[in-house]
Amino acid sequence: MHFLLKCFFFSLIGLANSGCTISPDFDRGVFVPSKNQPVVVEFERYSKLIIVEAEINGIQGRFLLDNGFSLSAVNQGFADRAGITFDLKSKIRDANNTKSAIEEATVETVNINGQVFTNTGFYLVNTSVFLPCTNIDGVIGASIVRKANWKIDFINQTLQISSAPFNAKGTRFNTRFKNNNSTMTNIAINEVVINTKIDLGSTGSLSLSKKKYSKLFYGSEVEEKIGAQSLSALGLGKVQTSFYTSENFSFVHDGAKIANSSRVLLKDNLKYQGYLGIGYLDDYSVVINSTNDEYILSPAAISQTVKANLSYGISLYLLDGVWRVVSKDANNKQLSPIKPMDIVQEIDGAPANQIKTICELKSYLKQKKQQQKELLIKTNDAYYPLQLKAPSLTIY
Repeated sequence: MHFLLKCFFFSLIGLANSGCTISPDFDRGVFVPSKNQPVVVEFERYSKLIIVEAEINGIQGRFLLDNGFSLSAVNQGFADRAGITFDLKSKIRDANNTKSAIEEATVETVNINGQVFTNTGFYLVNTSVFLPCTNIDGVIGASIVRKANWKIDFINQTLQISSAPFNAKGTRFNTRFKNNNSTMTNIAINEVVINTKIDLGSTGSLSLSKKKYSKLFYGSEVEEKIGAQSLSALGLGKVQTSFYTSENFSFVHDGAKIANSSRVLLKDNLKYQGYLGIGYLDDYSVVINSTNDEYILSPAAISQTVKANLSYGISLYLLDGVWRVVSKDANNKQLSPIKPMDIVQEIDGAPANQIKTICELKSYLKQKKQQQKELLIKTNDAYYPLQLKAPSLTIY
C-alpha cells in the first residue's frame, strides 16, 4: 500500500496522521493498448497459480498473475537487471493480516505480449518466501490487472488481454474495490451475506473467518488442523486452529445460486471476511471485465466433492536453518505430544539439517508418497513413525 512523499499508511492501520500529507496512489500509470486486440498469452500453472511471461523495462521475466496483490512486485535480482531503483517506503498488511514495511518504486514499462502498462507501482519482494520451488521474478498485480480486461482459459492455459470488455455467458459477479485494490464481491450461505475477496493468488477454494461464520457449519464433518497453515509475501501465517469441511457447500450471489459448490476452510487472522481463490475459479472460464467492474464465470466442469489427499499428518518448514513442525492433524492421537514449532531433529534416521531447502524436502516426500513408505521423524527426543492416510475427521 503506497502513499506519496514516503509517508506510511497511518490511516489504514488505525494510527494518527503524524502531520504528514498523504494521498493514495494505487492506480498510477497508464495502459497503452496494442493496435491488434485482444492479445493472447500462454501461461504455466504452478500449485494452481498462473505464471506469465512479461517484459519489464525491456527485460524478460516470469511473473505470478495475482489480482489480490495491491500493486505489482519484483525480486532484487530482477530489479538489478531491469534497473529498478526503490526510493519509496510503504506499509502493507498481507492476507495473513501481518503488517510490514516494504520498499516501492515506479516502473517505466510493463509489456505483456504487446499490451503495455507505463509508470506503475512495484514493490520489492523476496519471491522465494512464497514460491520457493519455482523460478519467478515477481508479481503482476492488481494495479495492472485493473487497467485492462482479461479472459482466462484454464483448460488451454491461455489468457486474453483487451482494452474492451469481453462478451461472455455465465454467472456475473458485481465487484467493487477496496482502497488497496482488493476485488470484493458479496456471496451468501444460508442467507448470511459474506464480504468476499476474489483472489487469484490464493490457492484455496473458499476461506471464511472462523470467528464470524463458524455457526453456519456446526454439525458438519471437518478436518481439524493446528499450526501455521499459509504462506504470503511476508512468510508464514500465525499458529491457529482451522477447520476444513469434508463436504461441499453451495452459495448465492445476488439471489442466484452459483453452479459449483465448494469445500470451506474456516480460519482466523484473515484480512477480509472471505476469500474466493483460484482453487474454486479454475473450475470455470473466468472473465475479468475491469472496465465494467464485473467477473463472469462460465462453468468448465462441475466441481465434485474433493477427497482429502493422503498425508503424513504434519507439515514441516525451514525457519532460520532449523526444520520445525509448523502444523499437524489435530485429531491424530499419535501426534498429540507434538506441538507446532517443535524442532525436528531427524528425518528417516538422518539429521534433519542434511535436507537444506523446502524444495529438497518436497521432492523427498513426493518420492516417499509414491512408494507408500512410512516417514520416521524425531522431535523432542522421541520417534514418530508416520503412515500415509487421509486426515482425521470430526464433527464441528
